[in-house]
Amino acid sequence: MSSKFAERMNVVKPSAIRELLRLGADPQIISFGGGYPDPAYFPRTELAQAYKDVLTDPARHSLSD
Repeated sequence: MSSKFAERMNVVKPSAIRELLRLGADPQIISFGGGYPDPAYFPRTELAQAYKDVLTDPARHSLSD
């Protein structure tokens, strides 16, 4: 069976970021490298209020400037 990739792909090394993300999928590992914080720690009430303040204040141009 022939390869569907160019010959140069034989020397491409794996991405470090892809490896971090793969390790981050393991529930036994807490990875700080992928940038995925636990949503349980998000201050949801405070964020909702901040979004509301920014998006409902007519003097602000939060979505256009």
